[in-house]
Amino acid sequence: MKKRLIFFLLCLTPALSAQFTGFDLQQITDEDIVGSSRYVGLAGAMTALGGDVSAVKDNPAALGLFRYSELTATIQADLHQKKSEVTTPTINLLICFNKGNASGVIANQLMFSYQKITNTNRAFSFVQRDAPSITHQMAELANGLTLQQIKSESGHPYLAYAGFDVWMIDTIPNTNATEWHSLESGNVTSALHVQEYVYAEDYDFHWAMNINNQTYIGAGLNIRTICYTKITDYAEKFFFSTNRCNLQSALSLSGFGIGASLGIIYRPLRALRLGASLQTPTFTSLQCRYNGEASSTIHNAHQDGYDDDYSLSPLMPLRLTLGVAAQCRNKALFSLEYDFAAGTIAGTQAQHLFKIGGEWAISNNCFFDLGYAAQVYGMNRGRQGAFMSVDNAIRRIDWDTRHYVSKQYASAGLSFRNKWIIIGAAYQYAWQRAEVYPHPQHPAMPLRRANHRIVITIGLRYARH
Repeated sequence: MKKRLIFFLLCLTPALSAQFTGFDLQQITDEDIVGSSRYVGLAGAMTALGGDVSAVKDNPAALGLFRYSELTATIQADLHQKKSEVTTPTINLLICFNKGNASGVIANQLMFSYQKITNTNRAFSFVQRDAPSITHQMAELANGLTLQQIKSESGHPYLAYAGFDVWMIDTIPNTNATEWHSLESGNVTSALHVQEYVYAEDYDFHWAMNINNQTYIGAGLNIRTICYTKITDYAEKFFFSTNRCNLQSALSLSGFGIGASLGIIYRPLRALRLGASLQTPTFTSLQCRYNGEASSTIHNAHQDGYDDDYSLSPLMPLRLTLGVAAQCRNKALFSLEYDFAAGTIAGTQAQHLFKIGGEWAISNNCFFDLGYAAQVYGMNRGRQGAFMSVDNAIRRIDWDTRHYVSKQYASAGLSFRNKWIIIGAAYQYAWQRAEVYPHPQHPAMPLRRANHRIVITIGLRYARH
């Protein structure tokens, strides 16, 4: 059975990478630190701390520390450079069943959570002089193909077909018509514009148990809906002629995924907590549609029909979380956490996220939070890595790739909590660095993003059961 499964996965992988790259998957798996005001204020460092509805998404055992049933809602405002977005990313209903025992199983908790993971409409543009032309990449992909094979447009890269269709490449004389070259010489002025829309929602069901007020275990089921659209426009203007070429494409995908999680929090000492959780890879079902067209000023050539509709089932990353938290004389809490997300298919970058948070009790019911988090990415560093991540059999003409370098968060929050209500607000500043490659032979172009986020949480606690 194991050998059959391995054979199936090996057969499946080329089919996935032929029409869907790890860079696409990265856009829908790269998560921000979002959630309740306390969670955001502590930069998400709550795997060992627990006791917050948003901490459950990192460690379901965090639910075990609740003593009250609770209903909470969170409103989030993202302030970008040119616009702002207001969403309601989180609604949680928690029911706590206290056993009334002094030892053994103290309580069980159940929770349903709805969370808008991301709702982002973003764009970026680059213009660079003296850049290598994508026509050289077209010629490389066409090498070894005869004119008849290029014309057939079957089983070979669409980018090679596009080069021939709009008069950008041609065969080299006396090579049996199997070697190709660019019809333009020298470098170009390149222009890349990318518009992306990413939308994802989570519907979570969690259960947890409190054992002896010392050990907390939990499990969860996650259902995620996904929508991703990418519109790409890449153009070149040649130095030694008046010619131009243009590649335009649109990729859209939508679907859902199902995953599970297990977690534990253990208190070896009254003031010390240790936490760990494992989130399984999310099994997804995606419907994809791709449209592409190419044009050039040579003979006013224009060709569309680089289209495809298909279904995919890529795996979202497996995630591992470890944390430690300490309490200081009922006046302060400190928490450290490490999150790891593994890559799953070629081109997906592993993610290493380090979080630190602290909470100070201003009074019995008023608390001040501070947090910082830094995320670094692995795999595919530089142009060679980006090139290796694009399958040469891909049925697309957008060959821009991305390498994420780092993402950082700084946050602060203030909350009021008693037996009946929760009111909190938090501010988060996030900034990200990445490298963009319009095509594999193009040098990297730096991408910088920054975001201001304001989070407000209101909650109602009601009687213990």
